[in-house]
Amino acid sequence: MLLPRRPTLNRKSTRIPRSIVVGVVGFCALPLLLNSVFGVDFGTPGVPIDSSIALDTWDAAAKDAVHLRLQGSFTHTLLEWTAFCIAIVTVILAFVHFQITKDVVTPLIAVALFWSGCMDAFHTLAADRLIDAIAPNENLIPFTWAICRVFNALILIGGITLVLSLDPQEWRGNVVFIAATSILSGILAYTIIHVCANTENLPETMFDGVFKRPWDLVPLLLYVGMGIFLVPRFLKHARGVFSQAIALSLVPQIATQLYMAFGSTALYDNAFNIAHFLKIVAYFVPFLGLAVNYIHTHREERHATANLLALNDMLAEENAVRKRAESALGESEEKNRAILDNAADAIVTIDELGIILSFNPAAENLFGYAAEEIIGQNVSRLAAEPHGSAHDDYLARYIPPGVRKIIGLGREVEGRRKDGTSVPVYLSVSEARLGDTRLFTGFVRDFSERKRAEKQREELMALILESNDSLEELNVQLKLSNRELEDFAHVASHDLQEPLRKIQSFGERLEARSSTALGEQGLDYLARMRGAANRMQTLIEDLLSFSRVTSRGRPFERVDLGKIATEVISDLEAVVQEKGADIELGDLPSIDADPLQMRQLFQNLITNALKYHKANESPSIQIDAIGADNAAADAEEDWCEVHVRDNGIGFDERYTDRIFNMFQRLHGRDEFEGTGIGLAMCRKIAIRHGGEITARSQPGEGSTFIVKLPRAQRKGEPLETG
Repeated sequence: MLLPRRPTLNRKSTRIPRSIVVGVVGFCALPLLLNSVFGVDFGTPGVPIDSSIALDTWDAAAKDAVHLRLQGSFTHTLLEWTAFCIAIVTVILAFVHFQITKDVVTPLIAVALFWSGCMDAFHTLAADRLIDAIAPNENLIPFTWAICRVFNALILIGGITLVLSLDPQEWRGNVVFIAATSILSGILAYTIIHVCANTENLPETMFDGVFKRPWDLVPLLLYVGMGIFLVPRFLKHARGVFSQAIALSLVPQIATQLYMAFGSTALYDNAFNIAHFLKIVAYFVPFLGLAVNYIHTHREERHATANLLALNDMLAEENAVRKRAESALGESEEKNRAILDNAADAIVTIDELGIILSFNPAAENLFGYAAEEIIGQNVSRLAAEPHGSAHDDYLARYIPPGVRKIIGLGREVEGRRKDGTSVPVYLSVSEARLGDTRLFTGFVRDFSERKRAEKQREELMALILESNDSLEELNVQLKLSNRELEDFAHVASHDLQEPLRKIQSFGERLEARSSTALGEQGLDYLARMRGAANRMQTLIEDLLSFSRVTSRGRPFERVDLGKIATEVISDLEAVVQEKGADIELGDLPSIDADPLQMRQLFQNLITNALKYHKANESPSIQIDAIGADNAAADAEEDWCEVHVRDNGIGFDERYTDRIFNMFQRLHGRDEFEGTGIGLAMCRKIAIRHGGEITARSQPGEGSTFIVKLPRAQRKGEPLETG
């Protein structure tokens, strides 16, 4: 069984954020900037009391005067208690962190900072006379300040030294140790302040010269020495954001002492108040570090809780390997039972002898055995021959040398149900070790549906192959039919038209030379014969044109349909003028097409509209298109519709399909001449271009012929060349 990996912290989570470093340095430099550049003075010396104010009356004026006089003391108290409150919050957060991590380093350092803050609080209480004090504030405040700073530096040095000398794992979670150090630090802090407050003659601390407060040089040197000698070792020993915050807090601590030692000449002056403000920053930095460390720790703890719990459970059982293996197996069975019971695949677990240890519901459904009747039996009962009899031999060969054949691999085998029938399955086997015990888990998937699908696919492929053969045969027949059509076109072009030419020629000679001898009836017969020959020739020419739509089609090219339509209208100008027709041509697109066939398409449609007009009304024809914008001409799936409308006689839409078939006419030859091939040719041209043609009409209300064509041929397909 594999032990869960101990969670590791992200390197970024052990570094203090750069924004905090920049902010701390900025706060330390800000007072100097405001002093030197903007002339800001942070001093609060207080306003002297006017001698004219009677203090013994204690009226409003007297109260205001006293308050103005004591504003420096009020500011000092506010700054000191702010630092103390931060120290309280820091130590509370440190003990919360201790409850999570059991790491003694954080509360140990936090307690040192807390009692340093308490000493600052005692010092303030004595200065405000809330604790009995004998010495005047002029000596008490600066001297106890220096003593508090020395205490702060020494207790930090002591705490860091203690951390460096201890094994964190040995003292991990030791509440008694934390409580003992806290009590000793608190007693020491209170004792120092009590002694100072009850000493009448305290040493003088403020002098003129370079060193305004020589006593403050002592904590300054202690902080500098701590930063040089102790902090680097501390950072290596106690990695984390909080330890880096302790190191960073030395920056405002040193800045505080520099202001006091070299700048403060009186109580509550500019340097005095700046030093107290920077001390707040120094207290706040560990709080920030602890908060960030707490966030990171909480995040890592949340992600690693499951692994840590499992790890602790296993470490608690490390002295009993056999018991741990059995217990882990039992726990694993319980945890995996729900998964096994709901798995879609059959899952069977066996031991080294091939004895079935577990049999999930999917396996029951697949093989037909209930779990209680198959567990304890040999797994060979589930395998069809020859796999069943060979299974025990395979285990005997595999286990001593570890020669793998199917372990970790998958293969198709034949399973055997309880009723003796075979079932195709896909089997994959994995191996696990619990101590000295080997377990094999088989994942079995029913392949019956897949086998049926494969059989259906094979039948479909055979059908497709058979269809391909039929298509090839049809293609051969189509080629033969096209060849016969070409032969017919050749015969029609040469052999059939030659007799017609002779009939027409001899008819003309007969009319010219013997018109008198033929008489009126003979001339009528002769005219009918020549008319029939002309109609026959027109029909043959139309049939030739129809057959050449595909057999002699030209390669597609970019064609301007508007230009083609204009040229066709120009060619039909005589007929248009004769019938008094009005043709309105709108915008038409450019498409990939055979230009000659597009000309033939427009000529047939316009001629059709001119032919089938009302007897008492001049033809009116409108030609336009939907999708005439050429901006999208390169779109593969773009289509356009060409509309040819007229005001002619129209037709019943029941005959829409009929009019596009060859030789189909809705009117007799006596009413309108023609062969009935023109619209069939239009349909064949549209189909060759990958399009279609249809019509909308009502009797007596005109007709609209709609030709739908692709604007561009599909990419990757050659243009049809016929």
